[in-house]
Amino acid sequence: MAERARQMEATDQAEAAAHERFVEDIFKEADTGEEDGKLASSSAAGATHGSSKGFQNKQQKEKKAQMLNEYLAEADFERFGNLLAKQLVEKEQYLKLLLAKYAD
Repeated sequence: MAERARQMEATDQAEAAAHERFVEDIFKEADTGEEDGKLASSSAAGATHGSSKGFQNKQQKEKKAQMLNEYLAEADFERFGNLLAKQLVEKEQYLKLLLAKYAD
């Protein structure tokens, strides 16, 4: 049973690392989109093209922020569920030890 708890903990750590990489990727994409917007708005080609590009970037940022928020909320629920499962396994282990102690 202790091995099962260790496996669950290792799985949680791997999932947390994957979540961190996903969040970093989203922020990298947001940063590159932000730089593209700055370049487009500072170009001498036309102010209207730059402002529409800035508006699109703002919408993209809001969409990415909403997606990130939903993803993180889902990840929090998943971590909470994993924590409850781990606690359940630990309680089962404790109860089995207690039962074995008093059964003798």
